[in-house]
Amino acid sequence: MNEEENMLKTRAEDLELLLGFRKNTIDKMNTKDKIDFIFIYINTICYLPVNEALDKLEKVYNKIKLNRPSYYLQSKKRLQYFCHLYEVKNICKFKYKNSTIIQMLNITEEEQRQLTLIVSEKILEERYEKKFGFSDV
Repeated sequence: MNEEENMLKTRAEDLELLLGFRKNTIDKMNTKDKIDFIFIYINTICYLPVNEALDKLEKVYNKIKLNRPSYYLQSKKRLQYFCHLYEVKNICKFKYKNSTIIQMLNITEEEQRQLTLIVSEKILEERYEKKFGFSDV
């Protein structure tokens, strides 16, 4: 697994963890937030073999409870395309900055503190300071 795939894997794990944090509030998420989550997730698991990626998408889609069968079919097709693109050209279609993901998904600082990669500069500085005793991020 190369560096990019490690980053994507960690980001996917963060998104799955975030979904676990929010399991009791998923029903309160609006449709746009659910669609944003799915779209970001699809772009994160594009490095996987297509069948494995589709299995992961189905699990996340079921957890997020987005009752839009046509969007699920569209998401599967998009994921298949992204996986193919990654396999052929070794690129993901979209790359989001952590700050963009944090904003799109309204990830709180408390949630960020429990994530590995999807964190703000502030959380990075806190981690650096805790580890090294000073901030220089």
